[in-house]
Amino acid sequence: MCGIAGIIGNNSNEAKKLIRSLKHRGPDDSGWWNDKEVLLIATRLMITSDKKEGAQPFVKDDYVLVFNGEIFNYYSLKNSLEKAYRFRTNTDTEVLMQGLIAEGESFIDRLDGQFAFAFYDIKNNRVLLARDQTGRMPLYYTNSKDGRFIFASEIKGILSVGVEAEIKEGDENFRYQWSNEIPLTNATVFKDIYQLLPGQLLSIDVIKQTIRTRRYYQITQPRVEYKPESYFLSRLSDLLEKSVSRELTGHARIGLSYSGGIDSTIILKMLKEKLDYTPIAIAAFRDEKYFDTVREASMMFDTKLVEIALNKKIIKELPRTINAIETYGMGHGIELLHFNISKKAKNQGIKVLMCGAGLDEEFLGYRHFLAPIFNQNTGKQLEEKLIKERHTEIRQLYNSHLSVRDRTRMAHGIEARVPFVNLPIIEFATRIPPSYCVGKTGEVKKILRKSSLKFLPREYAYMKKIQSYTHSNIFSIIREELDINTNEEYLTICREILRKIFIDGKNANSINV
Repeated sequence: MCGIAGIIGNNSNEAKKLIRSLKHRGPDDSGWWNDKEVLLIATRLMITSDKKEGAQPFVKDDYVLVFNGEIFNYYSLKNSLEKAYRFRTNTDTEVLMQGLIAEGESFIDRLDGQFAFAFYDIKNNRVLLARDQTGRMPLYYTNSKDGRFIFASEIKGILSVGVEAEIKEGDENFRYQWSNEIPLTNATVFKDIYQLLPGQLLSIDVIKQTIRTRRYYQITQPRVEYKPESYFLSRLSDLLEKSVSRELTGHARIGLSYSGGIDSTIILKMLKEKLDYTPIAIAAFRDEKYFDTVREASMMFDTKLVEIALNKKIIKELPRTINAIETYGMGHGIELLHFNISKKAKNQGIKVLMCGAGLDEEFLGYRHFLAPIFNQNTGKQLEEKLIKERHTEIRQLYNSHLSVRDRTRMAHGIEARVPFVNLPIIEFATRIPPSYCVGKTGEVKKILRKSSLKFLPREYAYMKKIQSYTHSNIFSIIREELDINTNEEYLTICREILRKIFIDGKNANSINV
């Protein structure tokens, strides 16, 4: 995991500024490369290789690469490329470089991972930017007023080199992130600063300054397959296990953000079975009674549980949280919660933090979003609405859960891994008839619960979701301490904090809430 950035155009004396702005994403190493036209920088969090072997920018002949993330299938890709090329490192960075040299843009179709990168083909005067298919890794860009094209893993990088921040006014989509109206857009809350969309390429001609974009992958809704439930059950448990196993790469210590729900409990069980050390799970609640469930699971699977007793002190972290996420937030304080979980993980020596996000979207797990659909539709129309809802929720992930996880983890120098957000699971889940996932009497994630019996005791597979973890628990503290009642009021406060940091230039540590 890294921070990457670059400038096409005048880049004199900008390398150190970019590195400094993204150092929290890569505290272990940093480097830069430039010529008269292009500057590329990288800050590095060492996960899979040592400092010398994985140093970036990665340079070979007339090509330069800066790369953020992990390529989980790089061993198989390396084997296919070794017939024509001799590798000098054992890194996914070199595999990515050589694949792009040998096969061009088409090589990206073969990548299975979480990634964002910039690849400079010096001879052909072209810089290629790309983001992974689901949007787990971020990449932002702008055309500045002075004619430069600037990109970075975080907006802070863009602002560090003289781009003036301007927050959009009246942007209602970003004021109600928790309304399930999350925008499917490349826009940000900052005027003229955009994000590369999931599965998107952006190619820049360095000399002509022309830009070409292309979606090499989009999450589509395949035809639902009306096969027996047993057909899907027999395949789902294997998919879940493979999804976690493939992301247990690297030498860095892996931990778990643990909600006590079925999704993260599946991961907890697998971590215990597959790691050669005792996994650490971090749980955060306000109400003492909710710790009982996670304590029981931790004892059952013989893992170490680290508890965070949420209280009013958490509010002091709100300015630092807003500084990290660079937007108003998802709402109801979910970003504040993850910022503090990541902070605790850092103190435990964890460099990679997993979570169970994604399965609620993929298997229709949000009762509060589904209730209106059941109330207003029946029969074939109900099924069509549920199919559309699932598709929409999955597509929104990049602009909600994935963004918040990346930013709150990286603020503390931790890599976020969300193993259940991957193409095999998404493409499988969207083919399942909705009736196998939800019931009219309120059951959610039905087929997932049945499948999880392979990993979990029945009482955990059918345990009621601890809603206080995600909503009421953290937001009750916010309401009390900030003397507010609604999510709109909370996001308005977040907006003002955002303005103080990015417009007025105040240090987040100096802002009192």
